[in-house]
Amino acid sequence: VSLVISILAHRQRNQAERSSERAYRTEVLRETSSLLQNAEDTAGIFRITARQLQRVCACPVVFYDAKNFVPQVFPAPGSTEPLEVYTAEAERALAGWVLKNNKHAGATTDTLPGARCLYLAVRSHGKVMAVAGVAAQAQPLLPLEYNVLVSILDSAGLALEKEKQRAKRRKVEAAAYQEQMRANLLRAISHDLRTPLTTIAGSAELLRGSGAGISESQRKALAGDIAEDAHWLINLVENLLSATRIENGTM
Repeated sequence: VSLVISILAHRQRNQAERSSERAYRTEVLRETSSLLQNAEDTAGIFRITARQLQRVCACPVVFYDAKNFVPQVFPAPGSTEPLEVYTAEAERALAGWVLKNNKHAGATTDTLPGARCLYLAVRSHGKVMAVAGVAAQAQPLLPLEYNVLVSILDSAGLALEKEKQRAKRRKVEAAAYQEQMRANLLRAISHDLRTPLTTIAGSAELLRGSGAGISESQRKALAGDIAEDAHWLINLVENLLSATRIENGTM
């Protein structure tokens, strides 16, 4: 009877531990997903993900964006260790290997276990969106911690993919808006140019065709109208060129 009771109690403790682990994992992932939905850009996604990872392992985290591969280091709360050790040439090279091969490497693995960080690929639909480095050398991750960490990075990968799609949409919308503005500008310019050009052409024809039949005062008035409209056109062209340079970022 004592043996049976001991076995049942052990099973109950195991079930309680597994239930607690599942509840913890679910809570962390729910919070991570909620926070990532409100991230404004890639930097925000990295910042939120690093904070959630540090809830699990309480250690420095470094991210490499697959696009520009510039490291972003997030120190652990209260850490005084110099951040340069996480972006040394050897660490960057190992992160690049993870990006290229889509595999985990570094601390606690069989691939260069002496590295400062455990490097994991942040994936979305099998494509590496970024590389995350977790400074887990001093304190190897427990199985629960590792599983939660990987799940957080999976959520981050989906968020990065969505941000990439949003960036593409914004680029397409910006291009469409600029094209629409250009078309509107051309219509406005064609309308604004037509009137002064018509005036200039009419005054020039009068000066050329009337000859001696036009008085000196009338001649001066027509010449003044031509000069005034010409200067207006010059100012219009200069303003358009200035606006174009500002739009293209050349000023």
